[in-house]
Amino acid sequence: MKNKLIKYKKTLIIPISLLIALSVAGFTGCDFKQKANSQVEETSGEQLDTTQELPIEDSSTNESTQELETKNDTETGQETDQEADQEADKDIDQGSEEATDQGSEEASNQEVNQEDKNITQLISLIGLSKEALASTLDEASRTVDEGGLEFTDYGIRVWFDENSLVNQIYLMNNDFNLNNVKIGDKISKFKEVFGDPVSDNNGDAHFQYENIFLSVNYDTTTKETFAVYLLKNDF
Repeated sequence: MKNKLIKYKKTLIIPISLLIALSVAGFTGCDFKQKANSQVEETSGEQLDTTQELPIEDSSTNESTQELETKNDTETGQETDQEADQEADKDIDQGSEEATDQGSEEASNQEVNQEDKNITQLISLIGLSKEALASTLDEASRTVDEGGLEFTDYGIRVWFDENSLVNQIYLMNNDFNLNNVKIGDKISKFKEVFGDPVSDNNGDAHFQYENIFLSVNYDTTTKETFAVYLLKNDF
């Protein structure tokens, strides 16, 4: 009987030990499973956080790219504006140079014309036809009294003889150099240059010079001259 009881106790101890072992294994498995699940959740959370951070990084990158593109566009626009301004400045400088050259040329032509306004040039016009006169002066004329013609730019009026050749020239201003005397000078200065007049009546002194005559009108009171004619023939 005693042996049976001991055997029975041993029989009970073994199953109880198995149950305890299985329980411990179960608890251990559950704990391992919970830890594993926790690690998976943490890993998933980290992946989720990483995934959520990516758009922020992309947005920052996009903003940097946009800022760079905007800066490049701005710099390109500024360079284009500068190039346009430089081209405009070049055009302005070129236009100014051309205007200056044109002004210098006109001034030079005017100086040449002024130099041509001397007694020698005037004498060369005596005896020319209307056509030759217009060609020489290179200027359109207008008709004045007694069949004469006026050349305003050059500053003379001319009349013609019966053969339609220039025989009288009237000087309209004091631009003409008459051997270093001009209209407005004293009559005494004309006498110094051209000698004694062939006639001198009531403020009209006639001087013979080369193959023409000068009729010089002056104020008998002030002795200042105010008009000069070149005549082919004295009268």
